[in-house]
Amino acid sequence: MSDRGFLSGADIAAWRPRVPAAVLQIGLPATLLVAAVISIVLERGDTSPIRLADVGWDGAVNAAGQGWVFAALLLGWWRPRWAAWLGALGAVTLAVLPTTEGMRPVWVTVALLVVGVILLDAWEVTRQRALATAWGPNRAPELDDATRRELLAPRLGPRLVSGVALVACAVALGIWWYDAAAANEFRARAEVRTGMVVTMTEDGGAAVVEVDGRELRVPVLVLDLEPGQSVAVRVDPTGDRAELVDDVFDPAGAVVPAAAAAGFAGTAILTERSRRRAARVLLTRGGPAASVSMIPDGAAYRLESIDPGSGVALAYVRLGWVGPSGDSSDDGSDDAPPEPSSSSDAEVLAWASHAPWQDAGERLAAASERSDVLVVGLGAVGDRPVLLIDGRWCLAGPPSTDDRTPARLWRSWWVRRTSGRHVAVVVGGDGAGPDDPTAAPDLHPVARHALRLARRTPMWVTILGAGLAFVTTFVLSADLEWIGVIAAASVAGSLGERWSREGRPGLVIRPDGLLVVGAWRDDLAPWQDVLRTVADESMLVVYFGDGCLVLRADDDLAPVILPGERDPRRASVVLEAARGSAEPNVLAVPRRPVSASVWIGAAWFVAALLGYLVA
Repeated sequence: MSDRGFLSGADIAAWRPRVPAAVLQIGLPATLLVAAVISIVLERGDTSPIRLADVGWDGAVNAAGQGWVFAALLLGWWRPRWAAWLGALGAVTLAVLPTTEGMRPVWVTVALLVVGVILLDAWEVTRQRALATAWGPNRAPELDDATRRELLAPRLGPRLVSGVALVACAVALGIWWYDAAAANEFRARAEVRTGMVVTMTEDGGAAVVEVDGRELRVPVLVLDLEPGQSVAVRVDPTGDRAELVDDVFDPAGAVVPAAAAAGFAGTAILTERSRRRAARVLLTRGGPAASVSMIPDGAAYRLESIDPGSGVALAYVRLGWVGPSGDSSDDGSDDAPPEPSSSSDAEVLAWASHAPWQDAGERLAAASERSDVLVVGLGAVGDRPVLLIDGRWCLAGPPSTDDRTPARLWRSWWVRRTSGRHVAVVVGGDGAGPDDPTAAPDLHPVARHALRLARRTPMWVTILGAGLAFVTTFVLSADLEWIGVIAAASVAGSLGERWSREGRPGLVIRPDGLLVVGAWRDDLAPWQDVLRTVADESMLVVYFGDGCLVLRADDDLAPVILPGERDPRRASVVLEAARGSAEPNVLAVPRRPVSASVWIGAAWFVAALLGYLVA
């Protein structure tokens, strides 16, 4: 630290080294992918017999290793460091129990490489935290109770991912257990006979074998058979089931998706648990604090030393409002809406006509030049620090020391602001032009037609649409592998969620309050917190106890304001009538229920999986 209490360029340069994100997000997944491809090629070229002694727990453990490697490949972009541990577990498993002996050296090499990178990264984390303790005394952010609860509360995304993944894991394990029990029961009563291959199917996956005058269809997994060849067949004397003695059925294939789903669930649970623990420590014990400069850098911000000319970046972060601190909740900003009790309708509408279309939390720093901030809680890259900017606390996403981090191309890190919210505007039209702060993004004509159709689709149609996902995977089941099924189900779930979300109204009147429809979660405001509504022909402004909401309806893309109502003025009359007739309930509190569109998306996902399983 410099004598002035600021981080110097030398301090940052000493703290900054870390395993590059590209190594974790691209290098390790690419290594695992190459090893997996080699393993698949060698396994498909191996025509060695598979006998009953070769099928057992070893095969199930090997299949679990394959599932963990597959999960690590997919998780590398979302949580690269957790994915590295999962990939190491899979590589070690496959090195101990390889599908073919020729793959053992490959997986041993991959396991050593991945574990080496993990240990090096862990060492760098320890070093960074040790250096951060010398920056100065710990400081805890001064946040209101609502914001503290929001930061410590479980997030919907990880809970949804872990829940769906655990269900998928249970289903796959059930299939494996059922197939294994059925195979054991068959083999317990089967008799070994000699038969002759009559014909092979076109894909070589099955053979018709004549045994004691009966023609039986026998699955062929690895052997290369020809018509007229004599083979030993295990036959059920009471049924038609049969299998080759040298090519037995291994039910462990279902363990692969089960292990992959377990990897997803474990990563989501551990990631959320780690985030909440870090937030609890930051709020109770505080974290290392240091003064740095914040400079806009594209869609993110670069934190560097206040010393001019240092040019060494501490981190690159994305920001979102957390909440007000001290007297900053009344900051007199031009963005703040007029007071609901003392402002005329004309003043409210004049302000709302210039309100930006984004959630105000996304406009954290309209700053276009360098500003000094206090960063708290940045002990190591990967932490979620809190920044004090002009008297207001702001949460940063997991920072990167590299502005070319692959994940920064598509990930955005911010949290929904739970207090001090002054405007959250729902997109309702094209605005006045590209330079107008109220303008919404331009849409391609095809996208405009799709959005218009989606916003005119009743919710019951999107619910019934889950049947379409079921029929699609049912029809295509013969052409889909389990990886394709999971991908198709994921696409179906995303489509169902987005379609139903666009068709939902912006507001829903309920006996216990006014429901503000959101993407993943809705906001239910008790009626005593709904203070006032103002409307003209193009917009509706609703005042709540902690801010206001602006919904625009100025073109044909505008979402429905209330069920069956698009006109802002008529919607205002309906809302005022509902507010006036609502019985006061002092015990009612704001709630954030899971959005109905999330459940519809989950229904589409499950329907797509069921279509494949039923087929």
